[in-house]
Amino acid sequence: MGRVQALRVGRTGGLAGVWLAAAIAVLGFQPAPGTAMPSLLPSKPSASKGVVSSIAVFGTDDRARMPAERTTLADQIGVLVDLERKTVCTAFCVGHATVMTAGHCLYPPDSREPARLKDIRFRKDLTTTRNDARIAGASSGAGAQHVSAGTTRLSLRPPIDAVKDWAIARLDRDVCPMGGLTLSRRTNEEIIELARERRVYQIAFHRDFQYFSRAIARSCEVERSFKDVGWETISQDFHEPESLILHTCDTGGSSSGSPLLIDGADGPEVVGLNVGTYLQSNATAPLGGGAGRNVQAAATTRDIANTAIAAHTIANIAIAFNRAEILSDPKQVRDVAAWLDEHRLYTGRRDGRYGPALKSAIEAYEVRQGLAVTGFLTKSLWHRLDQQRHPSRLRRIRD
Repeated sequence: MGRVQALRVGRTGGLAGVWLAAAIAVLGFQPAPGTAMPSLLPSKPSASKGVVSSIAVFGTDDRARMPAERTTLADQIGVLVDLERKTVCTAFCVGHATVMTAGHCLYPPDSREPARLKDIRFRKDLTTTRNDARIAGASSGAGAQHVSAGTTRLSLRPPIDAVKDWAIARLDRDVCPMGGLTLSRRTNEEIIELARERRVYQIAFHRDFQYFSRAIARSCEVERSFKDVGWETISQDFHEPESLILHTCDTGGSSSGSPLLIDGADGPEVVGLNVGTYLQSNATAPLGGGAGRNVQAAATTRDIANTAIAAHTIANIAIAFNRAEILSDPKQVRDVAAWLDEHRLYTGRRDGRYGPALKSAIEAYEVRQGLAVTGFLTKSLWHRLDQQRHPSRLRRIRD
């Protein structure tokens, strides 16, 4: 059975609370014949058990199967499967061998274990396993530098850090022969106006829609405020709320990481990255009752809107990551760590692995040097540090 993971945080004391529910589906795998390893094909639920209910359908369910004329889009939007955790998210191409998804699909906030990037697979649909793609370098333990993420530790304390819940992954082969979808530069105000013209739509895989079929949700509303929840409250619940898009595209489990789209003059444009559902609730709490009884108040939860990251806030980082030549040689990774240590920017382990501490050190170095801040571990960074440490080499090359 699939399920939706709810990331619950409290806004204030008392009964009030705010939730960000992650639309990520969890499923069971059938063992392949003659092997103890899980197969890549999920087991379908029996008719008696049914399927998981929709996470966030606003009004009528407007989801429909992808029309035939959207074949090109279907080739650019697929699923990201975690074989270890048995979870499914949506992901879409932003380059020939690069996909974007929600950050929690790679780095689960409720997990105490480090991300196992070697277990991640991208495919065009859930049942097509022949052309699975892996994160580049993951099989040799060098996958981390081939992923750029807003954070690897999503904050669940309000204000919710949803604006950092994005990830871009470089894959080990070209899975997007048509290239990547364009990340729009349109502002939130422009997107709201386009939504009022009924031009915003979403494409995603949904656990509860024809069993992980690719679905399109049309004519989504996008607003700053919603019924009984104004912008003042929303801006307190979220970190950098101006970088978010609150929308009413109908979603289901596994729609985390899906694109919000418009049809522009040059084709489809991604205006937002869907990451979860914004809910408010009254938590169960003791009310007393006399004579030693402890009566519990019933918890109530209501969906406010779905939450997406505005594409214009992450477009530059996606372009830079696509162009970057990522460093994979463990010796060169150790060199970078050692040189940043000499600059008193890094104090972590020199084990040839890229992690949050090394990323932070690279960002600090980029700030010091007046460079664009990316945190990427690239060959150009290695050469730059090498030249600073051995300027005579550069002089000999020039001579």
